[in-house]
Amino acid sequence: MSRTRTGLLGLIAAILAAAALAAPAAQANEWSILSPTTLEAKGLPASIGGELEAETAASLLSKILGAEVKLSCTAATLSGFKLEGGGTLTNGGKALFTGCSVYLNGELNEECEAYSTGDPTGTIETSPLKGTLALHEGEIVADVSPKTGTLIVEIEVGACPIGEEISIEGELALKDCEGKAAEHLITHLIEEEPALTSLTALGEPATLDGSALIKLTGEHKGLAWGADA
Repeated sequence: MSRTRTGLLGLIAAILAAAALAAPAAQANEWSILSPTTLEAKGLPASIGGELEAETAASLLSKILGAEVKLSCTAATLSGFKLEGGGTLTNGGKALFTGCSVYLNGELNEECEAYSTGDPTGTIETSPLKGTLALHEGEIVADVSPKTGTLIVEIEVGACPIGEEISIEGELALKDCEGKAAEHLITHLIEEEPALTSLTALGEPATLDGSALIKLTGEHKGLAWGADA
């Protein structure tokens, strides 16, 4: 009886070991950087910078107190963001938007201002953010959310008909516009993935409109990069 039990256990162990060897290894989420001339791998972390696509604006769209609201900014930059190991973004990076104005029902409203606390009119800086790579139904995205809590930014809008402040909360999913997240490119064009984004403005559903060019900066400037997930 003991010999039979031992033989059975051994058979089970052999089957499990074979299955483990046959199973494909799980692919880790990771950023990938290389030199387009030497194909020499470069290490992380790597600083990144961003700007809006030429002749476009970044806009937050929502409906607040019955009014169609568009918060439109003409320029954007990144501050303190790096591609980190494990497919993450620096915990605490920020995005800075300038040239920001408020439109109500399609018309620029001069009564409404747009700025974050402590910044000049027209300038909005987000709260510290964090981000991770993820694979959603075969598409690589970067999930971006506040470092702590749910508040992305508190926007002061002055004596505006929709109120004096707009709280933007939630999480944002970003994707490569051309579906080339996994390709090594010097510049990636990114935009919001609406199906995976959950943003609110004063508790009302909100979306982002616009696209941005993201490149490596600092010692990695000019190198091609991509993402594996």
